[in-house]
Amino acid sequence: MKIISPFKVTIIEFVERFATTQQRTEIIEGFLRFRAGLAKIGVVQGIQWIDGSFVEDVESTQGRPPNDIDVITFFPIPPGRSALDLSEEEIFQHDHVKSNFRTDAYFYVPEWKWDSNDIDHYVYWNSLFSHRRDRVWKGYVHVDLSPELDAIAEKRVRVKGVFE
Repeated sequence: MKIISPFKVTIIEFVERFATTQQRTEIIEGFLRFRAGLAKIGVVQGIQWIDGSFVEDVESTQGRPPNDIDVITFFPIPPGRSALDLSEEEIFQHDHVKSNFRTDAYFYVPEWKWDSNDIDHYVYWNSLFSHRRDRVWKGYVHVDLSPELDAIAEKRVRVKGVFE
Protein backbone atom coordinates (compact mmCIF):
# COMPACT_ATOMS: atom_id res chain seq x y z
CA MET A 1 0.00 0.00 0.00
CA LYS A 2 1.30 3.43 -0.85
CA ILE A 3 1.62 6.00 1.92
CA ILE A 4 -0.21 8.93 0.32
CA SER A 5 -3.88 9.50 -0.32
CA PRO A 6 -5.92 8.08 -1.87
CA PHE A 7 -5.13 4.81 -0.13
CA LYS A 8 -5.91 2.03 -2.61
CA VAL A 9 -7.60 -0.96 -0.96
CA THR A 10 -9.97 -3.76 -1.92
CA ILE A 11 -13.55 -3.61 -0.74
CA ILE A 12 -12.71 -6.51 1.59
CA GLU A 13 -9.82 -4.58 3.17
CA PHE A 14 -12.12 -1.58 3.52
CA VAL A 15 -14.73 -3.64 5.37
CA GLU A 16 -12.16 -5.28 7.62
CA ARG A 17 -10.65 -1.92 8.56
CA PHE A 18 -13.83 0.09 9.13
CA ALA A 19 -16.54 -2.35 10.34
CA THR A 20 -15.53 -1.80 13.95
CA THR A 21 -18.84 -0.85 15.60
CA GLN A 22 -22.52 -1.59 15.08
CA GLN A 23 -23.10 1.90 13.60
CA ARG A 24 -20.19 1.54 11.18
CA THR A 25 -21.33 -1.94 10.17
CA GLU A 26 -24.82 -0.63 9.35
CA ILE A 27 -23.31 2.14 7.22
CA ILE A 28 -21.08 -0.33 5.36
CA GLU A 29 -24.05 -2.62 4.74
CA GLY A 30 -25.87 0.33 3.15
CA PHE A 31 -22.81 1.20 1.07
CA LEU A 32 -22.56 -2.40 -0.19
CA ARG A 33 -26.27 -2.30 -1.13
CA PHE A 34 -25.55 0.96 -3.00
CA ARG A 35 -22.74 -0.75 -4.91
CA ALA A 36 -25.08 -3.66 -5.67
CA GLY A 37 -27.62 -1.17 -7.06
CA LEU A 38 -24.98 0.26 -9.37
CA ALA A 39 -24.00 -3.24 -10.52
CA LYS A 40 -27.66 -4.12 -11.15
CA ILE A 41 -27.90 -1.37 -13.80
CA GLY A 42 -24.54 -2.25 -15.37
CA VAL A 43 -22.22 0.21 -13.62
CA VAL A 44 -19.40 -2.22 -12.81
CA GLN A 45 -16.28 -0.46 -14.09
CA GLY A 46 -14.59 2.49 -12.49
CA ILE A 47 -13.38 3.54 -9.07
CA GLN A 48 -14.75 5.05 -5.92
CA TRP A 49 -13.05 7.50 -3.60
CA ILE A 50 -14.41 7.22 -0.07
CA ASP A 51 -14.15 10.10 2.37
CA GLY A 52 -15.88 11.88 5.20
CA SER A 53 -16.05 11.21 8.90
CA PHE A 54 -16.41 7.51 8.10
CA VAL A 55 -12.70 7.21 7.25
CA GLU A 56 -11.68 9.23 10.31
CA ASP A 57 -11.69 8.30 14.00
CA VAL A 58 -14.58 10.64 14.81
CA GLU A 59 -15.56 8.48 17.77
CA SER A 60 -12.34 9.62 19.51
CA THR A 61 -11.86 13.09 18.04
CA GLN A 62 -15.48 14.30 18.07
CA GLY A 63 -17.20 11.90 20.48
CA ARG A 64 -19.73 10.70 17.91
CA PRO A 65 -20.15 7.95 15.33
CA PRO A 66 -20.10 8.72 11.60
CA ASN A 67 -23.49 9.34 9.96
CA ASP A 68 -22.74 8.08 6.45
CA ILE A 69 -20.07 7.39 3.85
CA ASP A 70 -19.10 10.13 1.38
CA VAL A 71 -18.21 8.72 -2.03
CA ILE A 72 -17.47 9.95 -5.53
CA THR A 73 -17.86 7.28 -8.19
CA PHE A 74 -15.88 7.70 -11.43
CA PHE A 75 -17.27 5.39 -14.11
CA PRO A 76 -17.78 5.02 -17.86
CA ILE A 77 -21.31 4.83 -19.27
CA PRO A 78 -22.12 1.11 -19.66
CA PRO A 79 -22.66 -0.23 -23.20
CA GLY A 80 -26.24 0.22 -24.37
CA ARG A 81 -26.96 3.00 -21.84
CA SER A 82 -26.83 6.77 -22.05
CA ALA A 83 -26.12 9.44 -19.46
CA LEU A 84 -29.75 10.58 -19.68
CA ASP A 85 -31.01 7.03 -19.31
CA LEU A 86 -28.83 6.48 -16.22
CA SER A 87 -29.79 9.81 -14.66
CA GLU A 88 -33.37 8.59 -14.42
CA GLU A 89 -32.38 5.55 -12.35
CA GLU A 90 -33.26 5.80 -8.65
CA ILE A 91 -29.70 4.83 -7.66
CA PHE A 92 -28.55 8.22 -9.04
CA GLN A 93 -31.03 10.24 -6.98
CA HIS A 94 -28.97 11.84 -4.20
CA ASP A 95 -31.67 12.05 -1.52
CA HIS A 96 -32.82 8.47 -2.19
CA VAL A 97 -29.28 7.11 -1.90
CA LYS A 98 -28.48 9.11 1.23
CA SER A 99 -31.65 8.05 3.07
CA ASN A 100 -31.73 4.41 1.91
CA PHE A 101 -28.04 3.53 1.77
CA ARG A 102 -26.46 6.01 4.23
CA THR A 103 -24.20 7.04 1.36
CA ASP A 104 -23.59 10.65 0.34
CA ALA A 105 -22.99 9.82 -3.32
CA TYR A 106 -21.60 11.88 -6.17
CA PHE A 107 -20.82 10.75 -9.69
CA TYR A 108 -18.46 11.70 -12.48
CA VAL A 109 -18.25 10.17 -15.95
CA PRO A 110 -14.76 10.93 -17.29
CA GLU A 111 -13.95 10.86 -20.97
CA TRP A 112 -11.34 8.13 -20.28
CA LYS A 113 -8.95 9.93 -22.60
CA TRP A 114 -6.74 12.96 -22.13
CA ASP A 115 -8.99 15.89 -21.33
CA SER A 116 -7.93 18.83 -19.17
CA ASN A 117 -11.51 19.18 -17.90
CA ASP A 118 -11.25 15.69 -16.39
CA ILE A 119 -8.06 16.72 -14.62
CA ASP A 120 -9.90 19.72 -13.17
CA HIS A 121 -12.59 17.41 -11.78
CA TYR A 122 -10.03 15.05 -10.21
CA VAL A 123 -8.21 17.98 -8.63
CA TYR A 124 -11.50 19.35 -7.27
CA TRP A 125 -12.49 16.06 -5.61
CA ASN A 126 -8.95 15.43 -4.37
CA SER A 127 -8.80 18.85 -2.72
CA LEU A 128 -12.26 18.34 -1.21
CA PHE A 129 -11.52 14.85 0.11
CA SER A 130 -7.95 15.52 1.33
CA HIS A 131 -8.88 18.15 3.93
CA ARG A 132 -11.28 18.34 6.82
CA ARG A 133 -13.58 21.36 7.15
CA ASP A 134 -11.03 22.94 9.50
CA ARG A 135 -8.47 22.58 6.66
CA VAL A 136 -6.42 19.87 8.37
CA TRP A 137 -4.96 17.35 5.89
CA LYS A 138 -6.40 13.85 5.94
CA GLY A 139 -6.56 10.76 3.81
CA TYR A 140 -9.29 9.05 1.85
CA VAL A 141 -9.78 5.60 0.38
CA HIS A 142 -9.80 4.35 -3.24
CA VAL A 143 -11.69 1.13 -4.06
CA ASP A 144 -12.37 -0.51 -7.40
CA LEU A 145 -16.02 -0.44 -8.46
CA SER A 146 -16.03 -4.03 -9.71
CA PRO A 147 -18.58 -6.06 -7.71
CA GLU A 148 -16.34 -9.13 -7.91
CA LEU A 149 -15.36 -9.03 -4.20
CA ASP A 150 -18.54 -7.47 -2.79
CA ALA A 151 -20.17 -10.80 -1.80
CA ILE A 152 -17.08 -11.70 0.23
CA ALA A 153 -17.10 -8.23 1.77
CA GLU A 154 -20.77 -8.65 2.76
CA LYS A 155 -19.93 -11.93 4.54
CA ARG A 156 -17.01 -10.25 6.34
CA VAL A 157 -19.33 -7.48 7.57
CA ARG A 158 -21.63 -10.10 9.11
CA VAL A 159 -18.69 -12.00 10.65
CA LYS A 160 -17.33 -8.81 12.20
CA GLY A 161 -20.59 -8.48 14.12
CA VAL A 162 -18.48 -9.30 17.18
CA PHE A 163 -16.50 -6.11 17.37
CA GLU A 164 -12.94 -6.14 18.60
